[in-house]
Amino acid sequence: MTQFKECVHCGSSRQFRLPSGAGLLCCERKKSALVIAAVFDRDVNCRRAASAAFQENVGRQGTFPHGIDILTTADYFTVGNRTYCFLNISQQGTFPHGIDILTTADYFTVGNRTYCFLNISVYIASFSEYTQPMIDHLVNMKINHWDGVIREQATKALHNLTPKAPEYMAETVLPKLLPLAVGVDLHTRHGAILACAEVTHALYKLALETNRPVTDFLKEASIEGLKGIHDKLFTKQQYRGFGGELMRPAVCSLIEKMSLSKMPYKNDPIIGARRLRKTTSISVMDVSFAEARRDALKATAQVCATVGVSLGGSPDSVVCEQNVPQIYSTLLECMRDYTTDSRGDVGSCSEAETLNWNAPSQAFPHITQLLGMPAYQYHTLLGLSVSVGGLTESTVRFSAQSLFDYLKTIQQDATAMNNFGCTLLQIFRDNVRNDRVSIPLLKMIDQMLSNGCFDIFAKEENHQFGMDLLALCKEEIRKSKDIQKLQSSIAVFCGLIQFQGDIRKKVLLQLLLLLCHPFPVIRKTTASQVYEMLLIYDDVIDLAVMEEVMTMLSDTNWEAELTTVRTQRNQLCELLGVQKPTLVVKHVDMGKTLKANLVAIAARTP
Repeated sequence: MTQFKECVHCGSSRQFRLPSGAGLLCCERKKSALVIAAVFDRDVNCRRAASAAFQENVGRQGTFPHGIDILTTADYFTVGNRTYCFLNISQQGTFPHGIDILTTADYFTVGNRTYCFLNISVYIASFSEYTQPMIDHLVNMKINHWDGVIREQATKALHNLTPKAPEYMAETVLPKLLPLAVGVDLHTRHGAILACAEVTHALYKLALETNRPVTDFLKEASIEGLKGIHDKLFTKQQYRGFGGELMRPAVCSLIEKMSLSKMPYKNDPIIGARRLRKTTSISVMDVSFAEARRDALKATAQVCATVGVSLGGSPDSVVCEQNVPQIYSTLLECMRDYTTDSRGDVGSCSEAETLNWNAPSQAFPHITQLLGMPAYQYHTLLGLSVSVGGLTESTVRFSAQSLFDYLKTIQQDATAMNNFGCTLLQIFRDNVRNDRVSIPLLKMIDQMLSNGCFDIFAKEENHQFGMDLLALCKEEIRKSKDIQKLQSSIAVFCGLIQFQGDIRKKVLLQLLLLLCHPFPVIRKTTASQVYEMLLIYDDVIDLAVMEEVMTMLSDTNWEAELTTVRTQRNQLCELLGVQKPTLVVKHVDMGKTLKANLVAIAARTP
């Protein structure tokens, strides 16, 4: 409120013309203050009051340098966006033309605080009279602000202002920030660390434009000071307690910016992976820091992928025999992160990061390897059944490909294939008429039969696997009215025709029964798939009747009345040498029915 009143007072002073000497002195003191308040103040009313006061002084006295230009950029409405003020406005041109600036930071623009911080400030800083005062204000007044959002926006504003005064930033601002980054005050320390990161990265990008390293801007003391921030904070135990919640993300941001800036730290000792492991663990103090644990897990995975694997290597250089147990114990421990807070199951982000389930192309090739372990085979195949027979295209593609790749490795191993087949049948038995599993399972079996995964069984006469699978499929669809399930079973029956022996007659009988199913769509689907089946397996029926059978399958209207369709189906039975299905007639005991009706009538009689 005090600053608001000062801005109003500055605005009212435009009614009086001071003598030239006193007027210039007053102008010199308040020009920067009004610009800074219009761009960087936290309160929108203060920013707008400063913008209005600045406009009045420019209009009445005409003593503010580049006044019209700045007013057009930082008007009343523009400064309402704080981020835009901080990051953008001071970037457009060196000495812009008046009207252009006036429309950028007017009374309405300053209403957006973000716009002020990130946009308007850069434009105004292009005028040398305001560059250093704006930078000094951010360093002295904003990076230590009690509001964390203001501190973060101030550091981003310093990033954007660095190209306007790179030497001043490197030689004055950065050396001033380094002691503050390891100081006592928490807010100042937090803002200073972020500011060091942003300024260094901005200097790097500026040096990159001329193909120079960032060290051309930085003194040796600054380089060593940036490197020592983490160690000093760790020595002072400033990662602990409430302050640690601010310090850890801030230092992570510093490390990120130092890495992006290609600082010359490559040959320095590694900080130590044990600190990453410690971050992934759950303690009473940081039970709610699920995001920190997630990021630590992500960093652990990236470190392992970067350094590579060497069985006899040094644990300080590569993933080796000595540190693999530590890595896996950390990952497995994070699978038990069941932390919950007001946001819900926040621990799930650590679980998800432990195994990258989001990438099926990465997950399924590893998951299918568990099929070779008897202890995990049942549950792994159960999960794969739902994935391979699912609806999501990417999941189906990668899970099926991984499963088929695994089966190719055991194709000639009779023992392994028998174990796999027994497990598959057991899953089917345990989930008969459990549609959540049985329908995807039928789809998966169809794909496996189509890809010749069971050729080792199909070559034997009446192999038990084929007989059991046929029986389970018949039981699954018995009295079923589920179209999707029935269509999936038709594909499985057609795939089972490749098995040798009596099973072929049983499969043909089942398909011929489906040709007279009450649902027309099932009859039509069956006829179409049987036609394709006979084209593929031309040894199923006698070649003498092949053409007639194919013609009947293709020309018959299988969606017609059942009486018409049944006649065609019976002809197919004769041609294929399959016994005609008999229509089951339900016999009703009239005596029992009459007796039941009489009992019901007597019960209703008063």
